[in-house]
Amino acid sequence: MLKWIKRKIADKAPDAVTPVAEPASRQVSHPQTVKAQGDEHLKAGRYADAERLYRQVMESDAHYPGALVNLGFVLREQGRTNEAREVLERAVRIAAQDADSHYLLASILATTGPRDAEVSHLRKAIEVRPDFELARHQLIATLMQSGRFAEATQVCEESIAILPNSAELHFYRSDLHLRSDEKSLAIESCKRALALNPVMVAAQQSLSRILLDTEQFEQAEASYRREIELTPEHFGPYHQLGVVLSRMTRHAGAIEQFKRAILLNPRSGASYVSLGETYTEFDSESGECLALAQANYEKAVEVEPAVSSFHCSLGFSYWRGAQHDRAMTSFDKAIELDPNNAKARWARVMLWAPAFSSKGTGDSPDRSGFGGELAGFEDWWVKSDTDGTLFVGDLQPFFLTYQEENNLALLKQYGQVCAKAMQRWLDRQKSPAFKRPMGKRIRLGIVSGDIRLHSVWMALIKGWFRSFDLERFELVVFSLADQVDPETSWARSKSDVFVGGPKALPQWVAAMREQNCEILLYPAVGLHPMALKLASLRLAPIQINTWGHPDTSGLPTLDYYVSAECFEPADAQDHYSEQLVLLPHLGNRIQPLALTSSDPGFAAMNIDLERPILVCPGTPFKYQPEHDHIFAEIAKGVPDAQLVFFRPSVATLANLLEARIFKEFEAAGLKVTDHVRFVRWLNFHEYHCLLRHADVLLDTIGFSGYNTAVQAIECGLPVVTREGRFLRGRLASGVLRRMDLQELIVQTKADYVNLAVRLVTDSDYQSHIRHEIEQRRPVLFDDRSAMGPFQDFLESVARPERWQGGKGSSEC
Repeated sequence: MLKWIKRKIADKAPDAVTPVAEPASRQVSHPQTVKAQGDEHLKAGRYADAERLYRQVMESDAHYPGALVNLGFVLREQGRTNEAREVLERAVRIAAQDADSHYLLASILATTGPRDAEVSHLRKAIEVRPDFELARHQLIATLMQSGRFAEATQVCEESIAILPNSAELHFYRSDLHLRSDEKSLAIESCKRALALNPVMVAAQQSLSRILLDTEQFEQAEASYRREIELTPEHFGPYHQLGVVLSRMTRHAGAIEQFKRAILLNPRSGASYVSLGETYTEFDSESGECLALAQANYEKAVEVEPAVSSFHCSLGFSYWRGAQHDRAMTSFDKAIELDPNNAKARWARVMLWAPAFSSKGTGDSPDRSGFGGELAGFEDWWVKSDTDGTLFVGDLQPFFLTYQEENNLALLKQYGQVCAKAMQRWLDRQKSPAFKRPMGKRIRLGIVSGDIRLHSVWMALIKGWFRSFDLERFELVVFSLADQVDPETSWARSKSDVFVGGPKALPQWVAAMREQNCEILLYPAVGLHPMALKLASLRLAPIQINTWGHPDTSGLPTLDYYVSAECFEPADAQDHYSEQLVLLPHLGNRIQPLALTSSDPGFAAMNIDLERPILVCPGTPFKYQPEHDHIFAEIAKGVPDAQLVFFRPSVATLANLLEARIFKEFEAAGLKVTDHVRFVRWLNFHEYHCLLRHADVLLDTIGFSGYNTAVQAIECGLPVVTREGRFLRGRLASGVLRRMDLQELIVQTKADYVNLAVRLVTDSDYQSHIRHEIEQRRPVLFDDRSAMGPFQDFLESVARPERWQGGKGSSEC
């Protein structure tokens, strides 16, 4: 405003300005001369002196409009708003065609109101002087603030027609486009503004934000780098550039930018949190990266202790490090600061489903509290406005499945919450379902994050692709993950429709509505966050779960659970919320991997090939504490045994397992280092090399391994398994039962130990078993016996009207 008044004075200045006079000259000075003296004081910011001289002018000429306008300005600048308004209202009465008077009065009315009067005077200013750019700016801004966007757009368009080279007007137009969700047009208007004024920081900032919001990451990167050139002392663009680079998975560059942001603003908790998240994403399997992430979350909480989300992020970091008590404290603090923090509340519930059951040990939390905590969450959620997108799927009671307990009641309770929460979200969506007409073929959707070289792909999905009759089924694949490999490409080539990820939830729902599948088949609901979100919704008439994650989902939106006769006990239906369907034998069709071996470096792993090798293939969370003693007992029976466990890059749970086993060996009077090896995670070729040199594979108790058992059998390696109570504990025994090798299946842990010892110490018996494996294993591979019944079942539920007597009819 001061710049404007100075320009106005300069534009209207007389040819010769009389020097500023002393008060003594007041009686002889001409009003124009006195006004000019007041103008000099105004430009210098000496408002009291300027006011005195303008009032002197008014004493001699009460209708001098220029003096009135400038007097109104100096009164405004001194905070004397009411006086300024009175003076300027007088000015517009005297000089109704003076654009400056109307503009300055409007600036007063912007503070005092009424808004309509402000708009009226701005319109008058523009009418009098059509190229009055500042008045046009204020009118557009005022109309936008009043929610009168159509009028603002009209004024803006008219203004650009008159002043096409005004960067500010193009910037306003960008904002109006943005409010109409016309982001591409907003980007173009921002770019036009910057072409006219390359140092217009506000336009550059807006352009950066829109480009990031529309995921145009390369352009967003360039825009934020330009922001840094314009405002190198400001931390914001460094932080946002880090966000862009992180979204582009350029994590090293993102880490550098977040560090620069922190140097400029060490009190920015958001930058510490983003840095912590980037360390986690950079290498989620690196203990060093996770430690750096935790340190940054802790710093965020230190510098901004009142931000709920920062405590929540710290809680997740502690959880990843198995520091459950500290995680609980962080989540409780997050909830205290923001009672509506749904993520913290949900995380607090999931803490009661830890990796290792602590029942009977006095530790907490444990699964015994899960139901009560979940009920408390549901009571809160029902009264809240939160929908399921904020929490469903992102954290799951994953580890309950690895404990040998009947999870039906807990997972049904959990599934009900997920389904209700996601339905609340769906009810708020505007888009209607898109209906494709039913065709001759059944439209079968496969929804998975594992359309790649993955255990679920190998055990289940690939066999479906190889077996389904494409004259009966139209295969529609929803590949949720962003990870792709040659198996993904092969699946794409075999699909009628292939929708690849990653996508946001609304995009996936829109894609599924568009395809309008008659059946949605979820191979492993519990393994992928987006799979659980989608499975919690009713997006097809028939929705089916399978044993890629071998436990009930508990979701009321899933109708059937497809398992296999060799896997399930007699009372199996009692373990599922879905209706159980048993396919013949193993219910799948697999191929041998036929991998070449690659030496993993046995000496470096401290594995002696001259001593017995017993492979313990499970991930650390599959080993429950109540079974730890069997390893010491086996070592007692095989004094030179080497028990080989695997240590993932994130070794937190492996470290806990190792400490537990150390205690068992110490209690048994054994030296753990003589018998136990924790080795790095091996690739497929290295793992198969280990299997070919081993004596026995020890299947995990309670949660059996299907793929590990099959791979051992393919390598001719005997498998010892204790058959469990539930599907998840009967996968290896199902494989052995299919081979009619029940002698490798035991029912007690004592028999498990005895069988493992016999296989290692009795070379004749081991040779006999290896021979039997070689003779019987062909039955496992390319077994099509279940694929026909599976397709018949799918047709019977999708098109019951054409299903006659248990056989499909070719008639439509």
